[in-house]
Amino acid sequence: MADTLEGLAARVAALEADRADYRAVLTAVGALSSSVAGQHEAIGTLAGRVETLAGRVETLTVRSDAYQQSINALGLNLAEHQSETRTKFDEVSAKIDSHRNDATARFNSVDEHLAEVKSLLVEALGR
Repeated sequence: MADTLEGLAARVAALEADRADYRAVLTAVGALSSSVAGQHEAIGTLAGRVETLAGRVETLTVRSDAYQQSINALGLNLAEHQSETRTKFDEVSAKIDSHRNDATARFNSVDEHLAEVKSLLVEALGR
């Protein structure tokens, strides 16, 4: 019976050792389960942050489009103003040229009259 008791004791010791291995495995599974739960929570938080960022990008896109439209409108206004300014400048330049030509003609006329007066004075004094 001693063999049998020793054999039973050995078998019990082996079963207890086997159960200890299962307990270690169950503890590891529990730890992994906690870790997975934590990862799911972290993924949920990241998904929320991604949605927030996507919303911000959408807002920036809308603002960018609005700014682009404003810049385009300002560009059109500037081009129209430049065209009007160029037209007015050309008109003023033409008027200045016309006045310069008139002034030159008048100065030439005055020079001719002064030359005639000089000529008449020389004749009158020379006689």
